[in-house]
Amino acid sequence: MKKIMLLSIGILLIILTAVGCKKDQKETITGYYLETENGSHLIISEESGPIVMSNQSKNDSLFDNLQTGDKIKITYDAINESYPGQTGAYSCTLIEEGTISNIPEETLTTLSEMGWIPVSDQ
Repeated sequence: MKKIMLLSIGILLIILTAVGCKKDQKETITGYYLETENGSHLIISEESGPIVMSNQSKNDSLFDNLQTGDKIKITYDAINESYPGQTGAYSCTLIEEGTISNIPEETLTTLSEMGWIPVSDQ
């Protein structure tokens, strides 16, 4: 009986440790930066499409030096399943300067139809 109880407690501790570790893990994603009409900051990823980024870093100017179309890499937590997706950005690195032409026309059209960007930005 004691062996079964100790084994159960051990398995429970392993599961709790694994779940706790996953929460703290951050991932990176690369894509193109887009600032919307309402001042939101998006990354347009080939894998995940447009994702709204909220600044979760201690740097208030995380997105200040970016221009629409710049290729960036962010460290983020989970991406919420919505359109556009949403995530918290913990760091942002400029990989290469760019222009709006780097962002797929279809993505710009969809975001425009949803009111995220004005039609003239396309």
